[in-house]
Amino acid sequence: MQETKKRSAALAQFLYWTATVAYWLLFGVLVTVGVVGVTQWRHPAAFNLECGSLSIRFADPSLMAFPYWLNTLLVLAILALWLVVLRSLGDILREVCRGNVFDARTPRRVRLIGGSVIAASLLEAIFAASWGPMVINALRAHAGIHIVSRVDDSQVFLGLVLIALAEVFQRGVDLKAENDLTV
Repeated sequence: MQETKKRSAALAQFLYWTATVAYWLLFGVLVTVGVVGVTQWRHPAAFNLECGSLSIRFADPSLMAFPYWLNTLLVLAILALWLVVLRSLGDILREVCRGNVFDARTPRRVRLIGGSVIAASLLEAIFAASWGPMVINALRAHAGIHIVSRVDDSQVFLGLVLIALAEVFQRGVDLKAENDLTV
């Protein structure tokens, strides 16, 4: 029993630091995308996407369905939502490391993660609808890959599962509070 607790605590600590490092790395990406994106709002530059034998050239960013600045804002919003997920996950894991598995704030944090995952999926679909046709046509032409840009059902399902799991945590918090009153 004691060995299992030690392993669980060590795993929670590892996951906490992993989430923290990922949070700060993603924050750096958010700042970089923000700076680069904002500086090119008026005159977006052409860019190339190359991977092995696949080469996709974006000679004219004006071909995107949405203006460049709106695409930049969409990317920033998506990154911000994933920062919320990582921050909330880090907060949950920090409480687990402290031994507060049924902390009163955990259900709200899990709901926030679930809602953020769903919102990010929706925003990713909107973003894919803008730049997707150019990339999808290039992938079909060069690699024979067929992609459909749509809302990722698995991400939405994951978000709904997390929201349901938040209710389980809420029940655990309620039972813990009731137990604390009887002792």
